[in-house]
Amino acid sequence: MKPHLLIFLLYSYQLSGQLTENFERSDISKWYSNNENRWKISLSKPLSGNYSLHHVYDNNLSDHDQISIMHDPLILDSAKTTWRFGIRYEYHPSAYNHWAAFLVSDKNATSMHPDGDCNGYILGVNYTGSDDFIKFWKSSDGEVTEIMNTGFNWQNEIGTDIPVTFEIIRHQTGRWEFFIDTTMNHSCKTRLGLAEDSELIVSRFFGLYYKYSPRQDQRLWFDDLYICGS
Repeated sequence: MKPHLLIFLLYSYQLSGQLTENFERSDISKWYSNNENRWKISLSKPLSGNYSLHHVYDNNLSDHDQISIMHDPLILDSAKTTWRFGIRYEYHPSAYNHWAAFLVSDKNATSMHPDGDCNGYILGVNYTGSDDFIKFWKSSDGEVTEIMNTGFNWQNEIGTDIPVTFEIIRHQTGRWEFFIDTTMNHSCKTRLGLAEDSELIVSRFFGLYYKYSPRQDQRLWFDDLYICGS
């Protein structure tokens, strides 16, 4: 094969790379946790199918845990990128109890927290602050900046027992679209908002961040991850 053709094929594969994970094979080997045995593929109250990823560590101390998966490089300025996933969080969010999803990151779970040094984009509740709104942040060179407040209050609109799905679309121009759905089949989407940011254009990891106070661990479930650059 000619060298320039090989380079073209590899680059095209990166742009159209796809990652799907529904955890039905009960295999967590591709996921990396910052602390071992904090997460498990579990039969307990799955979001869909028979299994979901569940934070299972019983901790008598306040802590935060992260888990991540590596994917083929996404070059965000070269294709439209879509993320979809489901979340159930069975506690009222606060400054000490909350979750966030790292849609984009150049480093793994070890760096996916507010004091970490990854470069990435984050969607979640109370990753910084404590007003319970779903927000979108950027982490760049160790500094976390809020890009958008959706105005959607998780505690008032979702509560502690409703699973939701998110869909996030990042266009080549740097325009982001955010949707939430209180079904697990993307049949009733509500637009959360739009944002513009194009500083970070390469991603290698997706991950979850979970902060909890004593006795409020084991309350986060995750399922049906889909990432596609097309």
